[in-house]
Amino acid sequence: MDHRSAFDWSGSGFCSRLAFGFDSEAEKMRLLLVYPRVDKSLPSILPEGVEASRGAFPPLGILYLAGELKKEPGIELSVIDAPNQNLSNQQIARIVEEKEIELVGMTVLSFHLLDALELAEKIKERAPKVKIIVGGPHPHIYPKETLELGVFDYLVR
Repeated sequence: MDHRSAFDWSGSGFCSRLAFGFDSEAEKMRLLLVYPRVDKSLPSILPEGVEASRGAFPPLGILYLAGELKKEPGIELSVIDAPNQNLSNQQIARIVEEKEIELVGMTVLSFHLLDALELAEKIKERAPKVKIIVGGPHPHIYPKETLELGVFDYLVR
């Protein structure tokens, strides 16, 4: 599979270290799933009450993924809900570096695309070899454009 590529996750082979360009299957893959902060939100036409509650709900997409990935024996999994854990992008990047995370999975909604981009950049600054895979509504609708942003390595639709 080429670097910076989009693919459909069928469930089989998703957790293979080799599928993401890692050298061996000897150790568990260290994977972090992140729901990014929402600091640089793009404007929307949502009612004020809905706008105020952004980030206040559990990130069900990554939690469903985490539930399935926990069943995989070859994965050491961590999950960060940045808005509710009050973690900055710099703190998340430091966690990635300190835990020697190999793969970061990130949910990207269009309204927090700028935050996801900043987080990916911070992660790549501290841990340039980390692969970043994105999923969610924005990458699903705009796969080519999302990968052309240059900081995401893979995209799941």
